[in-house]
Amino acid sequence: MGILATAAPLDNTTWIRIAALADNADAARTFNALWDSVVVELLGNNVQQVAVLLIRDWLIPFVQPRGFAPAEEVVTLRRADLPAPPEEMPANLTIHPTRDGDIPIIARVDQAAFAPPWQLSDVDVREAVRAAAYCTVAVSNERIVGYQASTMYFDGGHLARLAVLPDVQGTGVGSALVNDLLRRFARRGITAVTVNTQLSNTRSQHLYERYGFQRNGYDLPVWMLNL
Repeated sequence: MGILATAAPLDNTTWIRIAALADNADAARTFNALWDSVVVELLGNNVQQVAVLLIRDWLIPFVQPRGFAPAEEVVTLRRADLPAPPEEMPANLTIHPTRDGDIPIIARVDQAAFAPPWQLSDVDVREAVRAAAYCTVAVSNERIVGYQASTMYFDGGHLARLAVLPDVQGTGVGSALVNDLLRRFARRGITAVTVNTQLSNTRSQHLYERYGFQRNGYDLPVWMLNL
C-alpha cells in the first residue's frame, strides 16, 4: 500500500508531507501513480509550487526525474543541560499564553514573517496551537507582534514555531519569546530543547545560538518543483 499526502495549499504552494510505500510494493510504479493523481488535484487548486521534505533518501530517485531539485536545508539545533537564562523583556512588551481569539491574528503574523513555502495556513496554525504544550504571544502597544508554539515529549521539548512581524524583527521580540519559553521549560525540569530552521535563515540561527543551541548534524534537504 502506498500513501502520498499533501498539505493544504497556501499562496499557490503546497508540501508533500508524507510519502510511504510498503516493503513489497513496486516503488517506482506506485510513486508515479500516486504522484500523477496528486498533480491533477494540485493543478485544480492553482498550486504552482511543490516542496518535499526528504526525511529519507529513498525518495530521491523518484522525485528527481519529476523535475524536483534541491532548494534548501532544514537544520536542527539542540540546547541541553544548561540553566535557564536570566529573564529578558524589552520595554513595552508582554508575553502571555495564546487565547482562542488570538489564532487568526497569529496566522497573519506567521504569514507576514515567512515567505512561501515556509508559511503556515490558518488551519496549520490552529493545529499547531492545539498540539502545543506552550503557545505564547508577544504583545506590544496592544498589538500581537510575535508568537511561539512548542511541544513536549518524555524527556525534552521542541520549539516548533517562532514568528515575529517583519517591522519589529531585530528589536528583541523573538529573543523574549525564546527566553520566556526556556524559563517555562526549566520550571518543568526540561533542559533539552530542539528547534528547526532553514539553513539560509542565519538570523534565527544566531538567535538560537545566543541561548546555547548548537547544530546537531540532523539536517534535512528540501527539494522543490515549479508546476
